[in-house]
Amino acid sequence: MRTQDQQAPFKIETGTLNHAALAGVKAAVDYIASFGEGRQLRQKLVSAMERIAAYEHILALEYYNGLGAIPVVQRVGPDMHRRHRAPTVSFYLPGLMAEQVCQKLNEKGICAWDGHFYAIRPLEVLGLLEQGGLTRVGISLYNTREEIERTLQAIKELTGV
Repeated sequence: MRTQDQQAPFKIETGTLNHAALAGVKAAVDYIASFGEGRQLRQKLVSAMERIAAYEHILALEYYNGLGAIPVVQRVGPDMHRRHRAPTVSFYLPGLMAEQVCQKLNEKGICAWDGHFYAIRPLEVLGLLEQGGLTRVGISLYNTREEIERTLQAIKELTGV
């Protein structure tokens, strides 16, 4: 054995691979690719990600516009009209703590998050930190239009509209 083989990085052993995680990653890649078209895996993945993004954007835009139609709801962040935007929408309801909003949505089987989301200073400036931050809902490829409508209806009920 050569001397340099006994020095880092040659001497470092990574240990046993996480085979379960590797199998999970492969399954996730295959699942995403199943939404796409193409002859090669890369083509399928690119196609799938474009389709998934388009679908999520449609639902997020519907949700964003629906929130805007509820008079009391205050949306925070860039609007959903930009094509390449994460399908996550933050809002607050004046007079209700973000945690309360999430608890009420949870009672209806709707998953939402509350907090500052690592944007402490902007929320301080907006005066929302004392209110528990924002309520945030994210849209994903497994969400449906019916879920968006149900979420908007639950928020309307919270506001008394």
